[in-house]
Amino acid sequence: MKTKKALLPILASALMLTMGLAACNKPAEGSKPGESSTPVETSTGTEEKIVVTSAGDKKEIQVGETLQLSASVEGVEWSTKSTDIVSVDAKGLVTALSAGSARITAKKDGYANGSITITVTKAPDRAAKYAIGLEDADHYSPTDSWGASYGKADPDTPVENNSGATADSTNLGWFSNGCKETLTFTSNKEFNAEIGVTMAYSSAMDLSGLLKVTFNDAEISMDGKSTEAPDTEGSYYEFKTVSFGQQKIKNGNNVLVIEVIGNQAPNMDEFRIFTEETAEIKVVKPVVLEKIVVTPASATIDVGKSQQLTTTTEGVTYTSSDATVASVSNTGLVSGLKAGTAEITVSKEGMRDAKVSIRVKEVRTSVVHQLVAGQVVRMEAETADFYNEAGKWGQDISGQWSGPNHDQGDTPIEDQETASGGMSLGYFNQTSKMTLHMNSPKAGTISLKLCGANAADFDLAAGATIKVNDVAIDLTGKVVTGGGENTYYDWKVVDLGNAAVVSGDTNTFVLEITASQGFNIDYVEATLA
Repeated sequence: MKTKKALLPILASALMLTMGLAACNKPAEGSKPGESSTPVETSTGTEEKIVVTSAGDKKEIQVGETLQLSASVEGVEWSTKSTDIVSVDAKGLVTALSAGSARITAKKDGYANGSITITVTKAPDRAAKYAIGLEDADHYSPTDSWGASYGKADPDTPVENNSGATADSTNLGWFSNGCKETLTFTSNKEFNAEIGVTMAYSSAMDLSGLLKVTFNDAEISMDGKSTEAPDTEGSYYEFKTVSFGQQKIKNGNNVLVIEVIGNQAPNMDEFRIFTEETAEIKVVKPVVLEKIVVTPASATIDVGKSQQLTTTTEGVTYTSSDATVASVSNTGLVSGLKAGTAEITVSKEGMRDAKVSIRVKEVRTSVVHQLVAGQVVRMEAETADFYNEAGKWGQDISGQWSGPNHDQGDTPIEDQETASGGMSLGYFNQTSKMTLHMNSPKAGTISLKLCGANAADFDLAAGATIKVNDVAIDLTGKVVTGGGENTYYDWKVVDLGNAAVVSGDTNTFVLEITASQGFNIDYVEATLA
């Protein structure tokens, strides 16, 4: 009986709940059975997902191509984070910009985002109906030279060997400002065609302001034109066509001129014509004259000295660009007249000229400083004799430095306003040596001071030797105090101590650098006791 009593409240509650549900589902007045005046929610809490598809179910397109996307619902917003690879407009039209993979997303409020991944590949270079290697162009350089000699097929032209180039595995390179290529070809008929040149560089290179291109005397704008970046990082030889647009090919001679107006230009390989026309295209090769070879190709001579130029070509003539600096005889003997530079041109009709650069420099004479008892005598460092194992100041032994030398590298003298006398010595490396000459009225002792400068502290004992009359001075504790980072001319005076001299003009002060790099020197002071 206890069990039956406990079930009664539960049964009553269930009955009331059933009656309540029935009341809720009772049709409203005026409604038909089975209808409700309140909509019934059917969502389970999960939004419907947008489904994105592409035309033809394509997932891969080439650079420059477009692809139409569609969404399963209308009014979606299209976007991508890979804006360097593709662009997508408001209607879902995708344009391929560069190689790579891009995810395009479709969004709309109330729906779960949909997306699709599109792969973009580089388009293969188009096949041209006609192609002419630029090796057959007329090459011009204002300096009569073409960059470095590395990889050159011919040192007198920009032609270099390269397996990445088409046809004969050569292309053009080493361009600099003022270089010009003139390609001439003939056609037996007139027609319109797209033309271009295959170019390559280690990165995308904007050609605007870099090249001036004319075709049949009409200039072609380079605005918006550039080389393509290579697939292989750092590669200079992945040639792709740079289009110059539609041009008229004339019946007869056609001339393409590419002039470098910037500091550098990309490598070039072929001139190409894209057309369906069938024509007879023939290159007109330039007449390449044999070049006169002269030895030496350049020379530096002292004022009052001479240099003989030699050539195996008979009947040449010699002319000087500045006969007041360097004159030249009809046999090629060059005479230095005053400090400066001149260019000797060696010419003969029917041959290419040779040009020889001549620099004439003043003759340095040793200065002997007169010592006076009880007086401080300042010996400017630029009055010394100099020695450098590299043979050239402003370079290390392997030829890696360069600098503003006072006399183009013949000495370590440089113009330096903060120095005594407006000049100082610099660009020292290991083996560099300076020798000052002194005349003493008597044998005795001199006290010495040196004025030097460096960015960092320079320990003289660790990086140099100083001798007076072949006797070494103790440099322990002697330091040229550094001026700080990139401060090379904060001049400091170092007391070197005493040294012995002899009577007469045979006394020498010799400083030699033993470190890999030296310091700047302004002067040495000597006081005879």
